Amino acid sequence: AEVAAWASQYLVLLDALLTDPSCALAALPRMDEATESWLVDACNRTTTEYPRDASVTELFAGVLATHADHVAVVEGDRATTYATLDALAERLAARLRDAGVGAGDRVAVTMGRSTELVVAMLATLRCDAAYVPIDPAYPEARRASMIDLADAAVTVAHDGTGFTITANERTDRAVTSTGSGDGSPACAAAYVMFTSGSTGTPKGVVVPHRGIVRLVRDTDYVDF
Repeated sequence: AEVAAWASQYLVLLDALLTDPSCALAALPRMDEATESWLVDACNRTTTEYPRDASVTELFAGVLATHADHVAVVEGDRATTYATLDALAERLAARLRDAGVGAGDRVAVTMGRSTELVVAMLATLRCDAAYVPIDPAYPEARRASMIDLADAAVTVAHDGTGFTITANERTDRAVTSTGSGDGSPACAAAYVMFTSGSTGTPKGVVVPHRGIVRLVRDTDYVDF
């Protein structure tokens, strides 16, 4: 079947050459109209509907309302429900607000993959701020540079017993935003991800709530 398809496409090419021998190579058809339409239209139909105007915190609230007792995070033998995650995040969010964190601020989160990391991310979003994930294993100079470039208001860490919040000096540095800027909650900054810096100085890129929602909600490749 595959060879037959190649032969069919080759005949299309030959017919075009015989019809117009002076035709530029780039303008010659490589397949018949039906095959081209199938490849271009059917195989590339990637538009999907998703809650494009919803923020991550709004969607979390919806899940919490219907699945409060379901497991939200698993870390080893430790399982945390949505209700517990909500309570932990709200407690930390209150501390962040007391530390002066508000809309548009950025919060450096320096901890490894853990339940506390998810709590810190959610707590930051609840303050209408954006989190900046920083691997604590990075050299101190790299961590300090990321915090400075992101202009993070505070740094949140976990010492094994509880969260610590440390205020940072502000620099009012600019970072690149991927949002459309229409003013909706979905366009607000959710997090700042730094490039590897393998070809230059690491750069922080702001990703809006909509970027996260588009990636994980109502997808056709995996059911979250």
